[in-house]
Amino acid sequence: MFWISPLLAVISLVVIPIAGVIAGLIGKRAQGQFAQMWKATGELNSRVEEAYSGHALVKTFGRSRAVAQEFHERNEELRQATAKAQFVSGLIQPVMFLLGNANYAIIVLIGCLRVAKGQMPLGNVQAFIQYSRMFTQPITQIASMANLLQSGVASAERVFQVLDADELSTDAHGSL
Repeated sequence: MFWISPLLAVISLVVIPIAGVIAGLIGKRAQGQFAQMWKATGELNSRVEEAYSGHALVKTFGRSRAVAQEFHERNEELRQATAKAQFVSGLIQPVMFLLGNANYAIIVLIGCLRVAKGQMPLGNVQAFIQYSRMFTQPITQIASMANLLQSGVASAERVFQVLDADELSTDAHGSL
């Protein structure tokens, strides 16, 4: 790329730090949303487990409606947290495509201006456009995979929070 046009090569390389900054900002926001999602998942699972293991007591004391209401509230919290996490992490790929297309447009514009001035042959611009597309495609793919990584990191953080939590102790009568 530098052999064909150093100017266009530098323009193509500028996309790397910009993509890194954008992916980092979106990723940081997505990780917080994924952490909230996994927290809500844990809370919902604990409520379901309590209701299931204590089903006889729930029925005996007439708490079915209260348990169902609490389930619906926790489930709604989980739905909202999941929607936010998926939305934020889903922004990475379109933003990276937009950045790649903006880079493409700038290269085409500057390349065409250089062809019009006689500073560069048209075939070199066409080859450079193909090279820049091949160069930005892996960056876009890596950034697109970041949402899976963010979900995994948030999930691991949740697992470590549970593992680090204090154990419940039993009293003198053997109950919690």
